[in-house]
Amino acid sequence: MESDDQSKLIDFIDSYSTSDPIQYFQHSPTKNHTLARSQNHALFCILDQMKIPISLESENVSKWLIYKQSAVHRHQKFFGMFRFLAKLVKKYNDTTILKKWNGIYKRSSNSGDDMYLFENDALRFIGCAYLRRIFLLDKIRETCCKCAENALGMLEIDHWTNLMLVIVAICGEVLSDSVEQMKSILKAWKFVGNVVKKVDSRFPETLDNFEVVQRILSCGISLSTESVESSSDYQSIIKLLKFSKEKMEDAQTENQIIEIRNKVLDDLKMEEVKKLTGSSKNDLGVSISRDEFLGLSNDSESPSTSHCSNDTLLSPTLFTSKSTKKQKAKKRKNPSSSSFDNSFLQSTLGLLTNNKKSK
Repeated sequence: MESDDQSKLIDFIDSYSTSDPIQYFQHSPTKNHTLARSQNHALFCILDQMKIPISLESENVSKWLIYKQSAVHRHQKFFGMFRFLAKLVKKYNDTTILKKWNGIYKRSSNSGDDMYLFENDALRFIGCAYLRRIFLLDKIRETCCKCAENALGMLEIDHWTNLMLVIVAICGEVLSDSVEQMKSILKAWKFVGNVVKKVDSRFPETLDNFEVVQRILSCGISLSTESVESSSDYQSIIKLLKFSKEKMEDAQTENQIIEIRNKVLDDLKMEEVKKLTGSSKNDLGVSISRDEFLGLSNDSESPSTSHCSNDTLLSPTLFTSKSTKKQKAKKRKNPSSSSFDNSFLQSTLGLLTNNKKSK
């Protein structure tokens, strides 16, 4: 909840920071040169603080990432927060009002011997527009924390690692610069507050007691080396946002070494598994070609069969009938009976022929 003083200040800022005054200087010169110089110096303090933007390098990298990655990640929550953060940083670094106030300061300092005071409405507009930048810084702080939180969630599940690391680094740099901007605003307001409070008592003399200022400065306290109590839900995230370029490169190199080591270990594990499975398998023999098999079969044949020619293998006796084959087989088994039959027939024929001759 916002305090009453801060809510009144917000209403006061909204009522006077929307439209430019019609004229900035009074028509007639003033004899109070001290007041005129103090007003000019207050404007100089504001311009000197506004000349330092929030990390132009981060803004340029954000534009490039949004241009390259919008088609792929346009529906992602983290990318929507990142685009909104880039929009806020661009709005804070806008130099339109800076150029306009710089021209007004040159006119007030180069007025010759005569010096002119600012109109009251002009001082109200300058003071309210300057205080409005504090609330813009608070919105940048909140968006940085939310964007980094979403990016760290993607890093935990190892999605788009390189992109998430870049986004986290940008959020850290923008947040750190926002804290420095708040410190410089407090330093400038020590003199500006005394000048504008003479015009309107609703301006605060100091900004240290406002909640919005304490929220921004709490980020800087958590990033320092001093041991302080946690004052925000995003302290653990903010500590991770302080990454330098060297640390990012070291982390990326370490990740690559871990990936290579895991790959080598996986290959060694696969080789061991193959050895174990290969030794447990049965021996199914060796596969050889047909020509090698014919050569081995010819070498293993007996000497009698090895001398057989192709003519004997292709002889007509191989294609005779079964009956003749059986008779030949019987003759091979009983060669004596066949010779006995032949001698018996010859003797019988000899007796018959002899009997015929005797008659």
